[in-house]
Amino acid sequence: MLKTLYAVILSLTLLGCSSVVKNPGNFTDLQLPHTIDAQQYKITAGDKIEVNFLFAPELNKTVEVRPDGKISLMFIKSIKAQGKTADELAELLEQKLRKQIKQPDLFVNIVEFVDQKVYISGEVNNAGSLPLKSNHNIMQVLSEAGWVTPAARMNEVILLRKNPADKDAVYPINLEKIISGEDLEQNVAIKAGDVIYVPPSDSIIMNRFVEQNIRGALPFGTSASYVYSNNVRSNGIVK
Repeated sequence: MLKTLYAVILSLTLLGCSSVVKNPGNFTDLQLPHTIDAQQYKITAGDKIEVNFLFAPELNKTVEVRPDGKISLMFIKSIKAQGKTADELAELLEQKLRKQIKQPDLFVNIVEFVDQKVYISGEVNNAGSLPLKSNHNIMQVLSEAGWVTPAARMNEVILLRKNPADKDAVYPINLEKIISGEDLEQNVAIKAGDVIYVPPSDSIIMNRFVEQNIRGALPFGTSASYVYSNNVRSNGIVK
């Protein structure tokens, strides 16, 4: 029985040394520029937007669109933002503020898109979905998820994304190379719908398998094994 267990452990060890990704996508695909077309995107409840005044920066404000689809600003108690593009909202705000502000020139920037999410799972402290923020990269998204756990396989984080052919593709991202500065191009911009999976390290996979499948099958516990081993050595049977 023990020989069988040892064989299983050996095979797992060899398997654990292999890559998680068997057929990685073309990494150059990830270098394609990622932008959300602000001219077409329709603001929705929960989005966060910046309103920036060109000649009155003291009035600049970041607001979240309320569940009723409206926002409030200085001199404007309530105005409908939902269903409008950023440019359309900016134009409407300028019209409303002309009586109160001499030069109400302003622009609207959407900084967080609530209906476009990124999904994070695996060895992270806070798995789940996150709203996509403008121009966020993989390091920033993982930081918002509470960063990876000590059990993470840092050199092969998985990014699942639609490739240019609109098919699912898997890309391994080496966080260690990003952190060291060796390959900053891997710190790619994240797109809506991306799935980020942080797999466990080889040693963690092994430990979990042993704990769940092997330890209970041993004819003696770990403490008994330790006592037996020490007794053998103390009697000079094993040098």
